Amino acid sequence: MIPLWAKPEWQEFKPYISAGRLNVATGVKINANENPYLEGENWMYPAGQDENLRQAWAEYLNCKSDEVLLTRGADEGIDVLARAALGSGRVCYIQPPTYGMYEVSAKLQLGTDIKSCPLTENRQPDWEKLSEIKAPGILFLCRPNNPTGDDVPKQDIISGLKKLPSNILLVVDEAYMDYSEMLSEEIISGELMSSDQSMISEVSRFENLVVLRTLSKAFGLAGLRCGALIAKASTCRWLSGLLAPYPLPTPSIEQAKKALNKDNVKQVRQAVMAMNSQRKRMIDLFRRSALFLDIIDAPVNYICTKPCDAELLMDKMAANGIAPRRLGNYIRWTVGLEHEIDKLEKVMSA
Repeated sequence: MIPLWAKPEWQEFKPYISAGRLNVATGVKINANENPYLEGENWMYPAGQDENLRQAWAEYLNCKSDEVLLTRGADEGIDVLARAALGSGRVCYIQPPTYGMYEVSAKLQLGTDIKSCPLTENRQPDWEKLSEIKAPGILFLCRPNNPTGDDVPKQDIISGLKKLPSNILLVVDEAYMDYSEMLSEEIISGELMSSDQSMISEVSRFENLVVLRTLSKAFGLAGLRCGALIAKASTCRWLSGLLAPYPLPTPSIEQAKKALNKDNVKQVRQAVMAMNSQRKRMIDLFRRSALFLDIIDAPVNYICTKPCDAELLMDKMAANGIAPRRLGNYIRWTVGLEHEIDKLEKVMSA
């Protein structure tokens, strides 16, 4: 049975069943047309959804392994949800300024209507207006938001979710949540090993809630293309049929399992703390400058600023070999290494 928020056209859909998903007895496995005649470690197809990696994600995120669907980064999670829920007669609700792939993925599902639901003056969702939306589709919420870095209180999201119709899927993109969790006072002080900021704890309560996570950001493993979609177990089972038979290659699976073990998570936290020291340095540098109208201080690995003249500042940076990201009237600066910030400081002081 498909979720209430999915397109009704999926009702008759039958997914492809790969050899790896067949429940066959162990022994001589000659059902997948693999080539064992060449030496190497990767001649066999990987598991479509590696159970050990799902369990590693579950232990890190404090959820159940059957609530985890492995994806190629969070971007594949966005894409598969767009395919599942969007198309003719459906609506993608976005809250600009935010991550641009929500709109791109929606437009790839031809006939999808894109509705902009701008953030409030304090850069929070306008829950009053969002409670009025009725047309089926997806509401994307990025927290912490890219590019601003703003978070949305968990209780506000839960209250807003309760007002949404069941045919509207709320997708909470928590790609940068590892930063804000690891920089929370409870984690830094050692009082807690993990925080309760994430919406993952709520997926078992709401069928129309999906949370996205990734190893591309705080874990520094963008090249692995390893993400996780967290939802009710029944939703994960159904969505797995919409993915490619073998989403993640074997080397990525093995490295991802190592990345999620407790010893490596401790190292990631130390790296996040080191990054945060440089982030504070950049914030101080920007505040001492007269080039900015607004500087958003948020516990992520980037700083969003509103310059007095974005075009002039971008030209100055380009002339000196520095490449931040311009997003309309804003410029987003990824927190660089110490020597990179040294150069930035010299350029801004000139």
